[in-house]
Amino acid sequence: MKFMKPSDVIFSAIIFCSIFIRKSISVWSLFRLETNLNNLLFNHGLLVQLNGSTVSECSLKCLMMDNCVSFQIQDDLELCRLYWTYFLLPSTGTPSTGWKTYYSSGSCKKGHLYARQYGYCLHYVGQLTAIQGTDVCRDNSEELIKVDSREESVFVSGLAYSFVNNTEGQGSNKLIIDGVFSNGAWVSLFGDRSSLIYTNFFKDEALGSENDRVNIRPSSSTHIAEYDWTSQPGLHNTRTILCRYYSKKCQIGKPQKKTFAIEYQCS
Repeated sequence: MKFMKPSDVIFSAIIFCSIFIRKSISVWSLFRLETNLNNLLFNHGLLVQLNGSTVSECSLKCLMMDNCVSFQIQDDLELCRLYWTYFLLPSTGTPSTGWKTYYSSGSCKKGHLYARQYGYCLHYVGQLTAIQGTDVCRDNSEELIKVDSREESVFVSGLAYSFVNNTEGQGSNKLIIDGVFSNGAWVSLFGDRSSLIYTNFFKDEALGSENDRVNIRPSSSTHIAEYDWTSQPGLHNTRTILCRYYSKKCQIGKPQKKTFAIEYQCS
């Protein structure tokens, strides 16, 4: 049996540690602490709660799940909670000492969010009319958040839930998504204005009027499902506006399970 020389053992250990440190730094750089959500516990969008996790371990576990975009940790209790959604306002949280919230940010612009499942960045603009919000997104070379599948509709419904208790203006608890009623059909406001490939309108709401926009109104229930869409004129009342864009540094597409392929390209 051939044994390794002490120098070889030391060299191998150094290589292993350097790889581990590089991965830890890369993983760590993909999340940011949301200090405005300190000491709040969130119960919607929860994937799993784990015991005995540090911040580094919790962030790694989040990356190992395709649909995890945020996590919470309580250092004293050594608890880690993984979520498939973001909490865009603190009003949906419950006061609870010691909890900290971390968001996936990828290579998105500072302060923006990374929807890992779909490969795009999100930008919470604020409360504007549908037309104003569309213009803001365009001015930043972005688009209104769009829904192309039932799974994405549930994800966007989770974002909409952040505003269920919002009272900043009339209708401000509703989220505007991409879509306008034009010449008898629902089409995108961006690109080639192609027909929407997925819709989830409530009853007769799909029969819109010319230039109507698409709203998602969250339910007060803490159980997040796919919320119904409604059609409303986009001229007057304020709505919640989220823009999306694809970061040039990020690979577009769904992350490979249990790999760091997309994350490392975005770090």
